[in-house]
Amino acid sequence: MTRDTRSRLLDHAERLFADRGIPTTSVRDIVAAARANLGAITYHFGSKDALVRAVIERRLLPLNEERARLLDAAEAEAAPDPPALEAILRAVLAPTLRLWRENGRFMRMVGRMHAEPDATLKRCAEAAPLFRRVIRAIARAVPDLPETELAWRMLFLKGAMIHTLTADRPLATPSGVKLDASDDGAVVERLVQFAAAGLRAPIPRRQMAGSKR
Repeated sequence: MTRDTRSRLLDHAERLFADRGIPTTSVRDIVAAARANLGAITYHFGSKDALVRAVIERRLLPLNEERARLLDAAEAEAAPDPPALEAILRAVLAPTLRLWRENGRFMRMVGRMHAEPDATLKRCAEAAPLFRRVIRAIARAVPDLPETELAWRMLFLKGAMIHTLTADRPLATPSGVKLDASDDGAVVERLVQFAAAGLRAPIPRRQMAGSKR
C-alpha cells in the first residue's frame, strides 16, 4: 500500500505539473488527485521540492543510464580513437526521443519547466555525471571550439531538442508547412545532423576576437 501511494503521488504530480506547471500546482492539488491524505507528501518525500526532484529523477535516471550505455558502445566501437561527434549526439538524442514517445506528459512537463523556468530541473540535469561526460566528449570531438562558444552552441542545441519534443503535433513551421514526425529514426538523424553542423560551424571573427580576450 505504501508503494502504491507513493506511485500515485508521482503519477498525479507529473500529470498536474505537465498540465498546470509546478508553481501553480499545490500539494493539496496533488494529494486530492492521488486520493491521499495531506501528510503523504511529507511522509514519502519530505517537501514539495523533493517531490519535484523525485518526479524528474524517476524518468531522468533510466534515461541517462540508456544514454551512458549507448555512449559506452560508441566509445568501444571507435577505440582507440574518440567517438565521432554524430555518435555522441545519437547516444544523447535517440533515448530522449524514445522517452517522448513513451511519456509525452513528462516531456510536456520538462518543456514547461524550461519555459517557467524552474531551477530544480537544471540542478538535476547538470548534477548528473553523464551531463559532464557528454560535454567532455563533445569538447574532444570539436577541439578547436572555445569553451564559451561550446556552451553557447549546447544552449542552442538544447533549445532545438526541447522544441522538437514538446511542440504541438503535427509539427508545423511558421510558413505553415506540416512536418511528419512519425519516423523516430529520421527525426533523430535530422537533429543529429543539425547539431553536428552547428557545433562544427566556423566561429565568426567578432566572436573569435572576444574569446581571446
